Amino acid sequence: MSETGDYLRGIFNGEIPVKRKNPQTGETENVYYQYDDDREGLVEIKNNNQKINIQSIFDDIIPIVTPGTYALGNLAADVQIAFNYYEQMKRANSQLISRYGRNTGAADHTDEYYHPLLQCHFGQMGDNNKINGLLLGYAKEAVMDYGPKRFKGIKHDEIMSDSGKDLYYNELGNKMGANNRNRPCVDLMDFLRTENMRNENIR
Repeated sequence: MSETGDYLRGIFNGEIPVKRKNPQTGETENVYYQYDDDREGLVEIKNNNQKINIQSIFDDIIPIVTPGTYALGNLAADVQIAFNYYEQMKRANSQLISRYGRNTGAADHTDEYYHPLLQCHFGQMGDNNKINGLLLGYAKEAVMDYGPKRFKGIKHDEIMSDSGKDLYYNELGNKMGANNRNRPCVDLMDFLRTENMRNENIR
C-alpha cells in the first residue's frame, strides 16, 4: 500500500490539501497542514503555492484496488473525516484551556473521547470504513507520533505505552460503532467525556 503511505505523507507534510468548509463564508476551501514538533501535532499552514489538483489525485487513486485492500479513494474520503474530528478536538481543547487556564490539565484526556468517537463513526459507516479507520489510527501512531517523539528524546517505551492507549480506544470505538449502528456515537461514547467537558457541555 505504498500509494496510501505516499498520500498520507503528502497530507502530513503540507503537500496535499484537505478540503474544509470555511465557518465564516460557508465555502469549501483547500487547507494545508504540517506536523509541528513543538506542539506534537498538526498545525494549519499557509498555502504553499504548489498547484495540486486534489480532485485529480482522487481520480487517479480511486481505481487502485489490490488484494486484501480497498479503493484508496474511499480511504482518502475517510482521511477527510478524520481531519474534521481532529479539528473538532482542537476547538474543544481551546475552549477548555480558555475556560480553565493553561497548565491546569484542562484538556487532559480529551483524546480518550475523540479517538473512539471518530472510530465509532467509521465503524457505523460499513466494513470498508471500519477497516480504514483502524488503518488510519495505526498510520497516525507510526507516521505522526513515533518518529517526531523519538527525535525529541522521548523514550521508546513511553511512546509505545501512549500509542497502545490510543490504539485501545480506537478499537473500542470502532467495535462499539459497528455493533450499534442505530445509536448516535455521541451517546455511545458519552461515558468517556471528561469532567471538564461535561461542565462545559462539550460533546
